[in-house]
Amino acid sequence: MERGLRVGRIGGAPVVVAWSWWLIALVLVGSYYGSFAQVLGPARGLALSGAVVVFLFASVFLHELGHGLTAQRLGLRVHQYTLTFFGGETTFDAAERGPGQSAAVSVMGPAVNVALAVIAWAAMRVPALGPWPRTLAYWLMVTNLFLAVFNLIPAIPMDGGGLLEALVWKLAGRRSTGTLVAGWVGVAVGAALVIWGLVASTRSWSAGIWPLLVGLMIAPSAWGSVRRGRHSRRVDAIDLQELVRPALVLATGTPLAEAVRALAATPFVLVAAPGGPGAPIIVGVVDQAAAFSVPPARLAGTPVEAALIPLPAGVALRLGMPGRDAVATMASVADRVALLPVLGAEGGVVGVVLMRDLAERLRDAS
Repeated sequence: MERGLRVGRIGGAPVVVAWSWWLIALVLVGSYYGSFAQVLGPARGLALSGAVVVFLFASVFLHELGHGLTAQRLGLRVHQYTLTFFGGETTFDAAERGPGQSAAVSVMGPAVNVALAVIAWAAMRVPALGPWPRTLAYWLMVTNLFLAVFNLIPAIPMDGGGLLEALVWKLAGRRSTGTLVAGWVGVAVGAALVIWGLVASTRSWSAGIWPLLVGLMIAPSAWGSVRRGRHSRRVDAIDLQELVRPALVLATGTPLAEAVRALAATPFVLVAAPGGPGAPIIVGVVDQAAAFSVPPARLAGTPVEAALIPLPAGVALRLGMPGRDAVATMASVADRVALLPVLGAEGGVVGVVLMRDLAERLRDAS
């Protein structure tokens, strides 16, 4: 998250004005001042320039608030709202969004700008509105129309890129594919803007600087999305079948002597409580050191639970589940266990996957 001046909180999320925002605010005031001062004079020109910039960034903030409030309505936690050099950014949990939720969050920012443009247009039609407020309303309308259209460019990191990602995600069934497509489009758009800016700069510096800056903002971010998409695709391709280690399953109450005999065949012996048909409830894995420390004479009379390492109830992997889901499941309990049981298509235990094996596969995918 970018650092800056924290100005408040909305829905528990901090609102931060990045230090870079103050720079672009001064640049914009200066760029508007020349035109306004010629018509209104220095003092009024400066005041109107400042008002236009304030309304511009208010529009950007409301745009980001549209994203954030929509995300919260969909059950996602917003981490921060930030006003930056290039506009704004809302950071929130995104791992569990489906394509529909992703599209809804993405589209609400431009939708807010369209609504603000309509309000400004309606205000301009009020007969009693004076020339200053009418000019301000005009710039508010133009600014918000520009923000809506600009953000709908189908290239990551723009909102249009999020919509394109969601569309491809929905059609292909994999988010990584959507991220790759939107990322590559973003790289192309960013490169085109950079070239445009360089060519335009040979004729006029002021005409080329903005497309150049925007292109330099889009292209690296889009390339980052391409890299994330590639990584996600490799993670999705992880096949649990290749990581499964054989395991035996004993019922609760089984004498520890049977567990010791089972450990001679495999180092992984799971203990299951009675469950539904074909769906045992794995409650733990036998601790080899604890089992072998019990005197042989006491093994037959000691229940297997005496040498049990508990496993999280109801947490298991399934053959055929996407790699990202397997990673998320294991990450949720990584601080408590070193392995998880793997269930087959019928719900029976087919083995276990070790945290270290999955971590090694993830390193290979990076």
